[in-house]
Amino acid sequence: MSSAQSASPESETVARTYDLPSIRDRNRDNAIHHATMLQERKDIELQILTSIETLIESPSSQSADPAHPNATEASHFTTLLKVFQPSDYDSLIQERNINGKCGYALCSRPRRLQNTNANFRILRKKGLQIVPRAQLEQFCSEDCAKRAVYVKVQLDDQPAWMRAPCHNIQPVLFDASRTSWQNRTPSEGGLFGLKGNIDSLDKDDHTGRRATDARNLALERGDRCDSSGLVDVALRENHQPLAPCIDLESMLSGLRVSEATTSSIEGYVPKDIAKV
Repeated sequence: MSSAQSASPESETVARTYDLPSIRDRNRDNAIHHATMLQERKDIELQILTSIETLIESPSSQSADPAHPNATEASHFTTLLKVFQPSDYDSLIQERNINGKCGYALCSRPRRLQNTNANFRILRKKGLQIVPRAQLEQFCSEDCAKRAVYVKVQLDDQPAWMRAPCHNIQPVLFDASRTSWQNRTPSEGGLFGLKGNIDSLDKDDHTGRRATDARNLALERGDRCDSSGLVDVALRENHQPLAPCIDLESMLSGLRVSEATTSSIEGYVPKDIAKV
């Protein structure tokens, strides 16, 4: 027992000596991993800030049409937005508004100002809507507002340094998407081809669908449908037995008995009631 007890501290010391390098390596790897993540985050944030500074001055031409932007500038714009979040895109709109420009980065026109100093406006579109004035002054027109929102909803809410590389998808512009839909052909594959095939369906499909719904409804009610789609209605007479005749004499005698019973006082029936 004494030899075993004396040997255990030495064995623990040897084990700790052998474990120290592995523990140090693990701690060093964790430190390098977190440092790499922090550096990657700083690089992406700097890239977003540089992109915002670049897009504040776009487009290069003062007569640029946002509906038909320059192909090079449009491609550069969507490429820079791959690492953006919706909050970063809002920052871009705000910075352009500070410079008096339309919030859509491919528009060269100034933003539209409201003729009031009130903080809110009441709009009568699809009912009454109370909208902040600053929101109405972000763009030069409703068309540019649609273009900006169309791009914003395609951005990922997750930060770029936490995404997988395949999630950095390049957004599509509103006008480019609409042009692609207008120029589609039924023979095209993918989503455009599917939409074209849907458009080429027979116009009588709705009529056939209504007939099918009518037959299914008749079957649910328990009716039969023939091949022509008409419903057979079977008329059956409902025979109910007649109610029995009422005997007035027995009813009156029962009333007399019940009246005499209820008129008793602690079991004693008065004489004039008993004579009745």
